[in-house]
Amino acid sequence: MSQNDSSDTSPGVLDATISWKIRDADYEKGLEPKIAINNSLKVIELHAGGSNQDLWYTLGTLQPDGTVEWEQQHELPNVLMDSGPAIAMDDSGNIVTLELDLDTSIYYRIGNTNDTPVIGKAIPCNDEDGNPEAGVNPSVSLNNNGVVVQFYECTKGLCYRIGELEASQGTISWQASTTFSYSAGHKPAVGINDNGVVILLLEAHVGPIGSNAQLWQYVGQLQPDGQSIQWQHHVVYDLDGVHPGVAINNAGIIVQVNRDAHDELWYRIGKLDGQTVTWTSRVALSQKDQDKGQEAAVSVTQSNNVIAVYRKESTHTLRLSTGVVEVSS
Repeated sequence: MSQNDSSDTSPGVLDATISWKIRDADYEKGLEPKIAINNSLKVIELHAGGSNQDLWYTLGTLQPDGTVEWEQQHELPNVLMDSGPAIAMDDSGNIVTLELDLDTSIYYRIGNTNDTPVIGKAIPCNDEDGNPEAGVNPSVSLNNNGVVVQFYECTKGLCYRIGELEASQGTISWQASTTFSYSAGHKPAVGINDNGVVILLLEAHVGPIGSNAQLWQYVGQLQPDGQSIQWQHHVVYDLDGVHPGVAINNAGIIVQVNRDAHDELWYRIGKLDGQTVTWTSRVALSQKDQDKGQEAAVSVTQSNNVIAVYRKESTHTLRLSTGVVEVSS
């Protein structure tokens, strides 16, 4: 298979690449890996252990040669179900995670890379009536202003919530859930930067039964009151993609990962100009096992350092790649 491929609705025009330092390095066993890295090059990884009620996290530091120096792995306490974990981290080391219980109620935890333990207890994401918010496939992003954006599939289709991290209080002040009325897509992936720009990617099934899923993008702007997001209409940027992951930095650099209908893994680089994203064509993420894998996730720093993780196809082997985004001027 070619390392470059175009399933775009139009050819990629952005001249950018990732200069990889480490590719496809085995680092752990598990499922549904999630990753976050900040500008201090602190790394936090979260994954399910596979026994239905265990989530594990490990703190690390990205080294100049692209390797990650990992600390001791820890199990999150009192996990009710290991499905659908999500994680985000800011440049001060504040951490937000999401997880589900057996009733698909969403819980969050907060922490800091300097805390012991690093991640705290599970707290329900209560709705406006005080009941835990229910949903599946949650995604979360945190910027350096303490703004948290959470997306998930809900009974109404897609829902999102905006929150304010109150790190000193050990909590997040959540606003009421908002139905995302523009789309009924699946497996949302969200990122927000310090400028309040939100990038949302969705898996959309719009063709006849058996046709490939598409990947849709939305760009939004957090409004000055911090209580709403103004969205532009969707753009179809990939005609064969599922399970996207995304990250955005303050320079408007976006890194996106996904798999296709053949379980091949891909990434793209995007550059934001206003509310328009210019993408590269998609490029193979993995160089092993015919590029096949599952559950890819990605994070990018303000200085364009990238870390991506995924699960090897049909196994519990977790792998990571690290590099630097390079965009031609």
